[in-house]
Amino acid sequence: MEKVIKFVGKDPLLKSKFKFRFSTVEEYFSALEEARGRMGIEWTTYEDDFYPYMGQYAESYWVGYFSSRPAFKGFIRGFSGLTQTAETLVGMDNLRQHTS
Repeated sequence: MEKVIKFVGKDPLLKSKFKFRFSTVEEYFSALEEARGRMGIEWTTYEDDFYPYMGQYAESYWVGYFSSRPAFKGFIRGFSGLTQTAETLVGMDNLRQHTS
């Protein structure tokens, strides 16, 4: 993240369009809630029997208070990785488009 902040900080055009900073989880969720209210967005709620969690180590993950479906747990773990990769690529593409 520090490399992205430095990269954006060096480019006057990007610096005027984006603001990057470190923050706490509480500040992040407060900003999301403020933006939600300002934009009139309703959060959807998922109320099924699993709660995806990826731990700090490669094979430490847990999905579910009451679930014992190992294939589904593996699917969630794999999908989480793909989702993170897609989000990173979209962010990098947005930065690339704004630097051209």
